Amino acid sequence: MQRRDSTNRRRNDPPTCEQHRSRAQIHWQDWKDVKAILVTHKHGDHIKNLPRLVELTGAPVMAHELEAPLIKAAVGVDVQGLKDRTVLPWCGGVELIHVPGHSEGNSSYYLRKFRAIIGGDTIFGDVDGNLTPPPEKYCLDVEQAKAGMKRLLDYDFDVFLYAHGKDIMKDAKARVRALVDEYC
Repeated sequence: MQRRDSTNRRRNDPPTCEQHRSRAQIHWQDWKDVKAILVTHKHGDHIKNLPRLVELTGAPVMAHELEAPLIKAAVGVDVQGLKDRTVLPWCGGVELIHVPGHSEGNSSYYLRKFRAIIGGDTIFGDVDGNLTPPPEKYCLDVEQAKAGMKRLLDYDFDVFLYAHGKDIMKDAKARVRALVDEYC
C-alpha cells in the first residue's frame, strides 16, 4: 500500500498477509515451506500479521533479544531472541545485524549468499528510490540510528530490501554510503 509521509514522499507500507502470499509464490510453493519468520523490530506495522503468519507457516518467529519479549507481549506469539551477529543456517547464512536507534533491538539481516541486506526500518526509501534515515519522530535515539546506518557499510552487499521504500537491486552499498556521507 502506498501513502504520503509528512515530507510528501510516497511510501510503501509493509505487505499484508495477502500480499506476502502473492509474493511468496515466486519463492516457495506452500506456506509450510517457510523455515522462520525474521522480525526487524516491534513496531505494529511490522508485527500485526505475526499471529496469522505463524498460523499459516508453523514457523518459529525470531528477532533481536531486546525486541523478542516486547513482540510477544504485543501480539501473543512466541519469539526466539537472537544476539547480534547470530548466523542462521538459511540462504548461505543469514546474520542478524543489531542496529538500534529506531527501536532498542532494531535489526537488519544480511543474506551472505545473495549479498543482500533486509533493512527493515534502518533506512527508509520512497517509491521513487530516494534514501533517507528513519524519520526522527519514530526513533528512540537518532544518533544511534545514524550509527546503525554506518554499520551496514561493514558488510559486502549489492542488494538492499526495505520495509518502506523501493528495493535497490544493484549498487546498493554505494547508495547507502552516499546516504551516510550526507546525514552522518
